[in-house]
Amino acid sequence: MKLLIKNNKAGFKGEWLNATELTEDTARIDAIPMTTKDIGKGDVVRFEGDKIVEVTEKNGIVFHATTTHAWDSPEWVKIEQNLTEQGIEVERFLPCNFGMVVPLDKEENVDFIIAECNGVELL
Repeated sequence: MKLLIKNNKAGFKGEWLNATELTEDTARIDAIPMTTKDIGKGDVVRFEGDKIVEVTEKNGIVFHATTTHAWDSPEWVKIEQNLTEQGIEVERFLPCNFGMVVPLDKEENVDFIIAECNGVELL
């Protein structure tokens, strides 16, 4: 299913997110949003129609970042592997921009984790 999250930031009216229906009015988000940090992959949301109305269970904290490395470069492969090994989910958006879902228990360490990733900067 696809659900809409309203978002007026950066000129966007909203973003459609893939989700897996859990009950008649709840679903688990299957993607990292490009336009918001309020909802992330793995979060459980309540919806009405096709619109998300609230997050009922947080899976992690969403961060958006940019990198100077090409997706197929050895540097990026190493960075992505390092993040994944720490339980951080990564989803590429556009050339050089990506989103991450950081587990709730690692939120305080994000700056340190990113500092170890040469060529990556939080947005």
